[in-house]
Amino acid sequence: MDDELNLTDFVAQLIASSARLDLAEAEFKRQLADDQDLRHAYKAYCEENGHSLRNGFTALADEIYAGRDEVWETLQDFDEEDE
Repeated sequence: MDDELNLTDFVAQLIASSARLDLAEAEFKRQLADDQDLRHAYKAYCEENGHSLRNGFTALADEIYAGRDEVWETLQDFDEEDE
């Protein structure tokens, strides 16, 4: 886990595989305690983006969900152009 992109992918996979966001966050925190590389990547992400370690996961999850919304908005715009 060397960079922000990998951290984003990792968190996106946790979210996708969890029934709820709070369960994904709990699993993330569990893995964070066990994985030094993950901890380093997470601290770097938080420092680079001005988030606290406490709120970094939520901010990253919000970014992931925003990215998903943008995809749907783009598809909707494309559909409207065809009409």
